[in-house]
Amino acid sequence: MSESSIFRSLKNFCKFTKKLFKDWEISFIPEVRFQDDFSVDEYIFEGKLGYEPFKFLDLAAAYRYNTNVKNSGNEHSHSAVFDITGKTEFNRFEGSLRGRITNDTDGGDVPWETFYFRPRVKLTYNIKGNKIEPFIDKSYQDLAEYVNAYDQKMQMKREVIADKGIWTAKKRYILNAWDVEGVRYQEPQLKIMGIEAVKSSTPAPCRQKIKEALKVIMSGTEKDVNNFIQEFRDEFMNLSPEEIAFPRYVNGIDKWSDSSGIFKKGAPQHIKGVILYNHFLRKQKLTGKYPLVQEGEKIKFLNMRTPNHMQSGVISFITKLPKELDIHKYLDYDMQFDKAFVEPLTFICNQIGWKIDRSYGTQTTLEDFFT
Repeated sequence: MSESSIFRSLKNFCKFTKKLFKDWEISFIPEVRFQDDFSVDEYIFEGKLGYEPFKFLDLAAAYRYNTNVKNSGNEHSHSAVFDITGKTEFNRFEGSLRGRITNDTDGGDVPWETFYFRPRVKLTYNIKGNKIEPFIDKSYQDLAEYVNAYDQKMQMKREVIADKGIWTAKKRYILNAWDVEGVRYQEPQLKIMGIEAVKSSTPAPCRQKIKEALKVIMSGTEKDVNNFIQEFRDEFMNLSPEEIAFPRYVNGIDKWSDSSGIFKKGAPQHIKGVILYNHFLRKQKLTGKYPLVQEGEKIKFLNMRTPNHMQSGVISFITKLPKELDIHKYLDYDMQFDKAFVEPLTFICNQIGWKIDRSYGTQTTLEDFFT
């Protein structure tokens, strides 16, 4: 789970609860979920009625109403849940067995009248307050007295429970987290700290696939990762130039322009592409159909194979690459795929001794020959 996705759901930030009788309780829980760019993904409102006839037994019924925010219009859905939970405690252990009848499948629409039975067994251990915590507190107090601190301010708490992790450097890691600061997940989520594997400057199709590839790295094998890369490469090669281009903002067109050589030596790649794009629009008299790139605008740029008639390895554009420039046949999809998708994953795989097959399945090994 990425660092941003930990805060992707504001749940129980406002919970209304009322005791009706001794053993009955009613609650209303609003929730807001966000996408990766922190735009609202969906609103959820849940009403729940709970009954505890015995200390070891809980009964509950809940109704949930979802509003999924879409550009084409909001989508609405609703679901019902009926729970019966048996629970017990032993020292610091707490176990529970829950049976749930619901029409919510956590994915896809199902008819309102279609219900499923979903059991769950849960065992938790309360580490807070055990012998480790007083020992840590006493050690910090001794340290504070040793350095003559004004006050002891050092506090420790559990942050993450994870079953796997990859560290690339200090404070740079990926964890396969089951619990983050007390929030328990039914399925493990990636917590990424200090690793910029997914950047805003990465093409949108690659950003999502990199996240999926990281999950494969955490839960699969080296072969699984290479198979995933090869499958996405086949998909990538059929995408449009506009989809695979790198997004950037333009700054310094006049600074890097040159009257004799079009652009000056040392110009950034995307600026070279912008200056060339404007130059050839003017040269081919296409400025009436395609606007020139202006300072401060957001553009996209692509790598090109050389030699080509532009004598350049890169071209930039605003929203659509003009066919009149006749450069589509020179676009370097292999380099785009390598820089946008493979390089970020290579850095992670190198830390665990995995190799990415840069032949993408076209070359076989001696081991493959005998299997």
